[in-house]
Amino acid sequence: MEKIFILLISLIVGLSCTDDDKKDNETTQELAEEQVVVGDSTNTDLPNITITLKADTTGLPTAIKAYQVGANSENIEWYLHAFTDDAVMVDVSREFKGKEAIRTWANREVIPSGQSFQHVSILEQSQGYAKTLVNWLSWQAHYYYWWNEQGKITKMSLQYAN
Repeated sequence: MEKIFILLISLIVGLSCTDDDKKDNETTQELAEEQVVVGDSTNTDLPNITITLKADTTGLPTAIKAYQVGANSENIEWYLHAFTDDAVMVDVSREFKGKEAIRTWANREVIPSGQSFQHVSILEQSQGYAKTLVNWLSWQAHYYYWWNEQGKITKMSLQYAN
């Protein structure tokens, strides 16, 4: 089993409410930020990196945490580290099969804006599956994850939230 280590350097959490939010009786939560050092002691091809995660990853399933780290790292090798070799990525209606297809898509559409990815909450969860709410660029989306026993993503589907 692979061992990814994450060393927590700092954690900042805040809650703010705007005038518009007050009118709608809604609050906007500023998501936690963690500055972390990430490494994989079993894979010397992946360099240790220091990144800022824009969400609290405490308690997240390994697959979701690995995706968060990979997206926020803006490093394609760390991003792909979250997936199995034969993983399937569905981006709304487009499907990408295998790491190389995911690499091409991610280099074009994920890695350049990786720091904008913020995990918000898990909406549904069962063994090897979770539906989550995330902030990506300027919109919210539902990310569906399926993973294997090693915590690697086997399938992922990205869909717009209402």
